[in-house]
Amino acid sequence: MKQEFKQEFKQEFKQEFKQELKQELKQELQASIEKKVSEVLGMERYESQMGESEMDELEMETQASQTSDY
Repeated sequence: MKQEFKQEFKQEFKQEFKQELKQELKQELQASIEKKVSEVLGMERYESQMGESEMDELEMETQASQTSDY
């Protein structure tokens, strides 16, 4: 009887521990992914802004060279 109880208790404890561990790992992974995604999106936003300003500069240079040709 005592042995049976021990076995059952161990089994339940293992399952609960596994569930808690899985849940914690999922939450940590989710947080890590969200952080990385926001970093990447932030960089893309920065790059697209840089791209626009570079295009503006190129446009100005093109216009300046066209007017100096005349």
